[in-house]
This record gives sequence, structure tokens and C-alpha cells, in this order.
Amino acid sequence: MPNHFHGIVFIEPVAYLGANNHDVGINDHAVGAQVRAQGLAPLQSNGLPQSDASTNMPNRKPRSLGSFIAGFKMAVTKRINLLRGTPRVPIWQRNYYEHIIRNEAALYKIREYVQTNPISWNTDQLHPYNPSKW
Repeated sequence: MPNHFHGIVFIEPVAYLGANNHDVGINDHAVGAQVRAQGLAPLQSNGLPQSDASTNMPNRKPRSLGSFIAGFKMAVTKRINLLRGTPRVPIWQRNYYEHIIRNEAALYKIREYVQTNPISWNTDQLHPYNPSKW
């Protein structure tokens, strides 16, 4: 779609490798992604996220989906602004929508929706030539 995109993120357990590069265990609680950019997920001494008043960035739990999305948006924004020659221009709307896919049938339906979604752009409420319902 010209005004948004869809993606499916697979989160899997992390296998830890020992010194000899052999699996030594799996940690189901260490899944996801972590953005280490300053202000995105600073930790207090107790290990909990805190806000960073100097950057005015919201708290994000390290290795969370929110950190992954924030890092993705940040990288894409930098690339778009570099190509356009428009530094620091915002690109994204705030936040994102998430849905947990619990089985193969749901994954199939969502994949089908994503593939057929662009067909509906001409009738989409956010299309610039359609009157707004808001």
C-alpha cells in the first residue's frame, strides 16, 4: 500500500553457543530484537527502562517487538531522508498495530490479506482522492 506496509515478524527462541560454538541451551525469554541507540532503551540500575529527558524518547523494553519496530522505523527514516536530502524529517505515524498469529490457518489468512490488500487502494479511506470518513 502507498500509505502503509504489512510485515510478519517471526520470534524464535535464542540458542546460546558455548566457547566451542556448540549449543548450550535455549532461552525462551530472550527473544525479539534490541535497539541500543541512545534513548531508546536506557536501563536504570534496577534493570528497568527509564525515560531519557535529553532525547525525549519513550521507554522501550530491550529485546521487545517495540524496540524492533523502533529500530526499523529509525533505519528506514534515515535512509529515506538521506536519499531525499531532507535530514530529520519525520516519515512514520506514531505507533504500530500488532497481532499474534497463533496457528497455520491464521498465518495463511493474514498472508492472503497482505497479498490482496493493494487491490483495495482505490477504495481505501486514506486514498487522497476519497472523501474522509473522519
